[in-house]
Amino acid sequence: MRADNSEHLRAAATRRSQDVRQRIHDALQSVVRTGTNISVTAIATEAGVSRQSIYNQKDVCAEIQRLRHQQHKRVAPITAPPSSDASWQARVQTLNDRVRRVEDENRALRARLQQILGQQREPNEH
Repeated sequence: MRADNSEHLRAAATRRSQDVRQRIHDALQSVVRTGTNISVTAIATEAGVSRQSIYNQKDVCAEIQRLRHQQHKRVAPITAPPSSDASWQARVQTLNDRVRRVEDENRALRARLQQILGQQREPNEH
């Protein structure tokens, strides 16, 4: 006659279920902490469980929905105040100055390159 292992099987299933819940909870905290977009897929991937494991736990689904809603409320569009004409003129002047500096540097580099290439040709011409 076989031994009744049902008690051990139930205990193992309970431990496995608790482990899955803990991994889901840890994953949820991680996703919230890192600012990742909150979704069942993201939580399942982070926890290493199937999406169905999450969907089977109604309280976890409700928590994900609550956090997702909070996340969307926090993400408000950032609008900068309109720039004044003086601000635009200052930007244009700054960019023009930068272009002039780059052009001057470019001219200097070209002159130096011509000088170096000329020095390399001189020994060969003799």
